[in-house]
Amino acid sequence: MKLPFLALLPAVAVAACAEGLTAKTRNGTYLGRYLAEFDQELFLGIPFARSRVWRKPEPLTESWKGARSAEWNGAVCYPPDKLAAEVTNVTQVSEDCLNLNIVRPSRASLAKVESKDKLLPVAVWLYGGGFYDGFGADFNSNFSYVVQASVGQGMPIMAVTLNYRVGVLGFPGGKEAAAAGIANLGLKDQRQALRWIQENIAAFGGDPDKVTLWGQSAGATSVAAQILAYGGKSGESLFRGAIMISSSVGVVNTYRADDSRQVGNYAALLNHTGCLDAVTGDSLDCIRNTPVPELYEAGNKVGGVLTWYPATDDDFIAKPPTVQLLAGEFPRDLTLLSGTNSDEGFEYSESLTRGTPNGIQTEEQLRAGASALMPMARPETLDLVFRTYPVDGPRPPYAWSSPNPSFCDGLEAAGMK
Repeated sequence: MKLPFLALLPAVAVAACAEGLTAKTRNGTYLGRYLAEFDQELFLGIPFARSRVWRKPEPLTESWKGARSAEWNGAVCYPPDKLAAEVTNVTQVSEDCLNLNIVRPSRASLAKVESKDKLLPVAVWLYGGGFYDGFGADFNSNFSYVVQASVGQGMPIMAVTLNYRVGVLGFPGGKEAAAAGIANLGLKDQRQALRWIQENIAAFGGDPDKVTLWGQSAGATSVAAQILAYGGKSGESLFRGAIMISSSVGVVNTYRADDSRQVGNYAALLNHTGCLDAVTGDSLDCIRNTPVPELYEAGNKVGGVLTWYPATDDDFIAKPPTVQLLAGEFPRDLTLLSGTNSDEGFEYSESLTRGTPNGIQTEEQLRAGASALMPMARPETLDLVFRTYPVDGPRPPYAWSSPNPSFCDGLEAAGMK
């Protein structure tokens, strides 16, 4: 289940340019536009970092005079969700895709709200998609409605959506990637966006001290990963609150970057890109010089969802999340809200039936599908799953449950109640 994002569609929005609608960031000035149907002001496609194939996000150092347009959506990362991209009228897909969108109430609407705050609280959205697809301007992530509702309740906020790299471009597997510090590029993209927000959001009327990080599914896993980033010892205060919907760190097993599966995926990728014969140590350079569309297709040949996924790299993900939680190695000054979307798990039920043309008829077939979906699960873990959720249960018992209680239990065990 996702949130609609129709408000930012240039194909359907009725927008009028507001003269003087500008914001001056550390790098330079941006020109936004007015969205009449929501009485909001938009700044779209603003770069927050530069990205190159299998390299860390690079902070922007460019500056300019005059105003640059931030009136339309920027490029999206490979690979965008095809349906979402079509509906959102995406015109450009690029590796250099690290940009964000800002939605804020118009100055006129704010004048009607009694508020002592001169700067607005900021909601930062991280999209889901299994770390396989998605983008910030997706119609499934419409924060115009959220911002509109906040004004109606007399507690106005602004919202930020952003791109981060996914799939083989965002989460390279293997020990070579970990050694180069690029195993979790997508998470580092998010981190760089949060730093940009701290430095620049006040120019748009946002309060850098009141940032809430919000995500769903893989986006929620990302939120929790940002909470635990660098072993909880980064020393950065990038957000004060977090909202996790339908996931958390540790819900899906996080392989070590040097795990045999990760190493195998990397070797298969080298084979599909013609880099298998590269001299040891040069394989990364070979991959980096592969045209992005070819690299994307090669990654798909290795595997789909959950093939290219966050890895324990002794860097951004310093250790297994459950171990870190129990050790109490995380910020203690965050406000945390955790929940779930009803029935979201059914979206993944198709993967359980692969290789069974007539559908799952026996528990053995179901167990085989579950093992394929969760390859790191031990047999005794699967035994517990099937005892807890019997095939002949009166109704799907997981329809109303959430993976997040285990995350909260970990927090409580660590003394954060």
